[in-house]
Amino acid sequence: MAKSKQDRINNITQMNEDITWALELVDAKLAIPEDIIEVHNEYIIAGEKWLATIEIKEYRELRKTWKLRTPEVWANYDALGGFEDHAEVKLLRTAKHNFRRAITSQKRPDLFKKTKVQQWRKKRESKRKATVK
Repeated sequence: MAKSKQDRINNITQMNEDITWALELVDAKLAIPEDIIEVHNEYIIAGEKWLATIEIKEYRELRKTWKLRTPEVWANYDALGGFEDHAEVKLLRTAKHNFRRAITSQKRPDLFKKTKVQQWRKKRESKRKATVK
């Protein structure tokens, strides 16, 4: 059975909520358009697939590495410094880099590109104005 548009939107929203802590960790943002329900289904499908791929690959690796130590230990490593040569710190640095690179990639779907969303809104507004006249 094919997923409905609303199911896909709910899935995207849930995945975004699941990775929020990681986005904050790497100081990145992934904006989902507020009016996502009005976006064409093909863009939603592409966004869902892309986000699922990141969740399976880069996010899981980051989460797995993060769980090697408690948040307090990671904070101590940061605060005290001098731990850059520790294996887990190197692993975390690599996992953070890979996750951030994936999230901020120019190859991300149009659904997550601010300029594309603004273009869709302008186009939709001009169509609405044309039908009102």
